Amino acid sequence: MTAVCGIVDGNGKIFIGADTCGSNYYSYTVENYKVFTVNDKFIIGVCGVFRIIDLLKYKLDVPLQDTLKGDDDKFMRTAFIDSVMDLFDRNGINKVIDGICTGGNFLVGYNGNLYEILDDYSVLNCPKWGHAIGSGESAARGSLFTTKNNKNSEERIKLALESAEAVVPSVRSPFTILSLW
Repeated sequence: MTAVCGIVDGNGKIFIGADTCGSNYYSYTVENYKVFTVNDKFIIGVCGVFRIIDLLKYKLDVPLQDTLKGDDDKFMRTAFIDSVMDLFDRNGINKVIDGICTGGNFLVGYNGNLYEILDDYSVLNCPKWGHAIGSGESAARGSLFTTKNNKNSEERIKLALESAEAVVPSVRSPFTILSLW
């Protein structure tokens, strides 16, 4: 239960923001680490299980991209996602449902690109105007789209999170917004 929003500005700077609500439909608590950086190479925003946040933040080890090949999309769909799958498998996160291995849902910013990682480990390229995930996804994505001509990326993220908070009970401020070049 959350809202995580991401944008890549015109200069390739990546912004990801999230609310700080941890909830179970009956109660909530404030957590402040749904968005973080890993090795100054990745910026990640996670919705869902807090154990996944801990693993990605503290244990994710991704090999360096071969700069001679330089294909970011291929790197994310091979070396990066293989590292995540291995990490989740070693730590009991993976589940097999109807023969499909599932993990978690999160946004990743890497090398001027924004990606969504789905529960089935699919890696999706996000729209140029931004993207959102979590229970506040629809409200946040609508806000990101309608503010796409606003040049202030941090303000757009804040507005998207406020939009989600206004209509989704499981999205709560304060908000955390980080950026990575």
